[in-house]
Amino acid sequence: MKGKGRTTLIRIMPYIVVIVWTVAVWAFFQLRYEYNFFYKEQNQLFILSEYHVWGYMSYPAWAAKLIGDFLTQFYYYVYAGAAIFTLLLLFTCIIVKSALTRMGVSRWLSYLVALVIVSLLAVFNFDPDYKTSCVVSVTGTALLLFVWTIFLAFRLWAKMVSGTVLIVLGWWLFGLGTISIGKLSMPYYQIEDYLEVDNLYYFGKDLQLIKKVENMNPDDVTPIISCYYYMAQSRQGRLPQSYGKVKPINFGTLYHIGPQSTIQELKIMNELYFLLGDITMTERAAMLGLVSSPNNRNVRMIKRLAEANLVSGDNDAAMKFIRILESTFAYRKWAKANRPDHMSSRLEAKRKFINSEDKLRLDDNCREVLIGLLHANPNNKVALNYLMCTDMLVGAKDMFFSDYETFYRPVYGEAKENIFRQALKGYDKKGE
Repeated sequence: MKGKGRTTLIRIMPYIVVIVWTVAVWAFFQLRYEYNFFYKEQNQLFILSEYHVWGYMSYPAWAAKLIGDFLTQFYYYVYAGAAIFTLLLLFTCIIVKSALTRMGVSRWLSYLVALVIVSLLAVFNFDPDYKTSCVVSVTGTALLLFVWTIFLAFRLWAKMVSGTVLIVLGWWLFGLGTISIGKLSMPYYQIEDYLEVDNLYYFGKDLQLIKKVENMNPDDVTPIISCYYYMAQSRQGRLPQSYGKVKPINFGTLYHIGPQSTIQELKIMNELYFLLGDITMTERAAMLGLVSSPNNRNVRMIKRLAEANLVSGDNDAAMKFIRILESTFAYRKWAKANRPDHMSSRLEAKRKFINSEDKLRLDDNCREVLIGLLHANPNNKVALNYLMCTDMLVGAKDMFFSDYETFYRPVYGEAKENIFRQALKGYDKKGE
């Protein structure tokens, strides 16, 4: 009985190892690396149309890209990314093991080779730019190898013909796994922190974002993360009260965007301008962000362009982007709920803050943007707080006093925020 139990354990041990490996991979990517998947989803756009699908056939390894992008669109959902990726790795492991076993490789060695391959694919996925299509390239190639093992019982000529056909087919469909090459590295936890903050802001989870950043190691708080922090505080109406809580202090108002800007800077300036209510600059940042994304298919930027045009009242332009989003799986519900004839209350509220003055702008000096917004709507407290906090940040005392007298006092009276009252100490009003 003892020997029989040991034999049973040896027989089922590979299954136990695979199950433990699967749970470990899922747990890591779901609990420690989930925002990696949101980034992948937002940097592509999969349109559910015949024209779009047939367009993939112009790419090398088109089937891998098609299947990979189709799966990636579901990464939008909170628990889908890690689950889909882990199941894809598990399926790949099973196919590789089965193909090797049918080729005469020992059972244990087949499991070992399969686990090594899928473990490498998991490590490659630490890179946010590693695409799901790369994994599909290996999966598809392994599947064709498994198909070829069916011909092993046939004569030599049949094996050679079938092998040649499957190699050609594998190259055409999946690139024979060659597009799967990634890089070995440790997890990019600093990038994951940025992606988490970025997505918390995107999904409106301001309090969760604020708590995360305040609990971070100060050395890990980058200027971009700091900018998101202060934008979240501003959406909560607490920008002046939070001044200096997180360093480096970065409001984003000192950035100048253009072709040389990073995608992170473009994304955050797009969010800042939308928060402030400047739709023209929002569109510019969104267009630059779209152009700077892989294959110009950043779905978040397309959604923002739809929002910007809805707010500005350019219905034809808005519908152009809305129709694109209607043809997606994850965003079609949003597209149907946000149209010129029935906008969401969030977008409707944005309209009262837009800059209605038609002026030619020679640059993106944020001070001019903020002043323009305040002239158009003196009640734009978000723009006012950013203007006065930036004055304090750069140490422009005279400018701060001037902005206080021009924009703050006429609408809100004496300063109520402690930090503004402190900055006003020593201001000689008789010397105006």
